[in-house]
Amino acid sequence: RGKLLLTRVRGPNVKQKQAAAKKKLRANRDLALFRALLMQKYGSLVRAWRRVLDADGSMNVSKAELMKACRTLGFEGNPQLLWYALDGDGSGETSLSELDSKAARQLFIFRKFLLGLASTCVEGFGVLYRGKTGSESERSLHRRITLRGLDSKVYGASEDYVVRSMRGMASRQDKLTREEFYQKIADLGYIGPIKSLFSALDVYNRKFITADDVSFLDKWYPPAWLSEEPDFQALERFKSSLTDFFGSTAVAWRLLLDRDDANMVSWPEFRQACVRMKFEGSAAAVWRALDTEVAGFITLQVLDPEADSCLSCFKHWAESTFGSVTAAFDAFLPAGRTELTIREFRLTARQLQYQGETKRLVEYLDLDGAKKLTKHDVLFLEDWHVTPTGNGGGDGGRK
Repeated sequence: RGKLLLTRVRGPNVKQKQAAAKKKLRANRDLALFRALLMQKYGSLVRAWRRVLDADGSMNVSKAELMKACRTLGFEGNPQLLWYALDGDGSGETSLSELDSKAARQLFIFRKFLLGLASTCVEGFGVLYRGKTGSESERSLHRRITLRGLDSKVYGASEDYVVRSMRGMASRQDKLTREEFYQKIADLGYIGPIKSLFSALDVYNRKFITADDVSFLDKWYPPAWLSEEPDFQALERFKSSLTDFFGSTAVAWRLLLDRDDANMVSWPEFRQACVRMKFEGSAAAVWRALDTEVAGFITLQVLDPEADSCLSCFKHWAESTFGSVTAAFDAFLPAGRTELTIREFRLTARQLQYQGETKRLVEYLDLDGAKKLTKHDVLFLEDWHVTPTGNGGGDGGRK
């Protein structure tokens, strides 16, 4: 089964992978610059999204809209690479979750909270504004219904429906300051994250919010992974499936998930991998179990920390000792040779004073099981995204 699946999912050749990895890393650097620029100008990525990117309030941004925003902002990076980073699934549009996944998750939780109070987020704000202490009596509500001409007999609605609708009606003059907002949501039992939530809603930095400031949430259709809770049991089943097919999660990472060898996998890439392997569980729930920090991407470290440490250790040693991974491999090769057997590679590593794990290392490098290594088998480590952990020259496990 593993051999057949390996044939089906084998990605581009080494040079194509290296070019793709370099492009992804450059794109992510431009994305980091773009985020820093938005934070500098607006103080909040959500505020920037709503004011300069998603000007029409559709909660989706096209490439043309992004290019226009880059010109308006004076972005000094590469707009084309920026678009490549943001349009991860190639849909032709990008969403808030691709610009700021943590803020998107926070807004999803708040949106769910408002929809638990009323049928729309705007009506939910009305309930929030009145709060527990400001709730109206049924007589007062009926009086407001009559004054607004919403008599249930005229509109054919049930009297209870009209009363509940009126309870959620918010006037444009209904305002909540930051302190009032946080007190109101606490009173009504909100238990989600609150850091930067008010800033995300206060789009014009007026120091208060109204029903208009939450209306965009009624137009938003969040991606599937935002609505899922982490399923760690499903994650274990996913890992077992990877091991069954590929022999190890690290080999599966390189052949199935991280097909460009950048050591960064986005949600669209992960979802596609689940389709290729015909995973029967919830891909979104597994993703949430992997991306616990809601970073918007995962690395090998979250799937297989030992394998990530092993590869990162060798990369760090090669770069600190020889200047690059390619130069290190050249030092391994005897004169006139272009390849090494696995035994020769491990023996030479020991002779060159490499202190890290070599048995598992060659397993992660020799993907086709040829029992030999060439320069092409280590080239991917040149652009491998290293997750910040301990020192790369550490033990990496015993030989």
